[in-house]
Amino acid sequence: MPAKHLRPRILLLFCVIAVLAQVVFAPNIAIGRAVPNLLLVCLVLVSSRVSLPVSIGCGFLLGLISDLVTSAAVGSGALIFVLSALLINLFLQRFPSDLFRVEVVVVLVSLLFANLIILLVNFLLGFCKDLLGALLSITLPSLLYEFLLAVCILAIALLWANYHLQNQNNSSTRR
Repeated sequence: MPAKHLRPRILLLFCVIAVLAQVVFAPNIAIGRAVPNLLLVCLVLVSSRVSLPVSIGCGFLLGLISDLVTSAAVGSGALIFVLSALLINLFLQRFPSDLFRVEVVVVLVSLLFANLIILLVNFLLGFCKDLLGALLSITLPSLLYEFLLAVCILAIALLWANYHLQNQNNSSTRR
């Protein structure tokens, strides 16, 4: 399991990569009308590795960037991302675990919560007229897409962290 606290440089790098990927790649890898929200995936993965204030700050900034990148009302993404960061941290404070399956459940619940709130906000603001149609054609495919991307990134990060931990242990035993 990676360390609970990410180094600031790695956190910043991960967020910058997510912003660039959202702007450049996400529209091109959409499935139908379901465009993955890579900023939300970044937030979900980062929030479980940083403190609550850092998580809320990242959520606010990534949410504002999400508002600027998408056609959402300015501020709605920031609110949704901050609520998601808070949910993740509160859940992990109550049920701390180093198990991969717990992290997968946290990712799924967080993405589900955020996507449903995004759908509700868009419906209330008049961006979508058919709530059920938007749920079936946009929200659920986006959720599945984001969940698969998040689990793949999480698995790669865990393998990378375990590889480096193993190398550190091997080098310390040689000395």
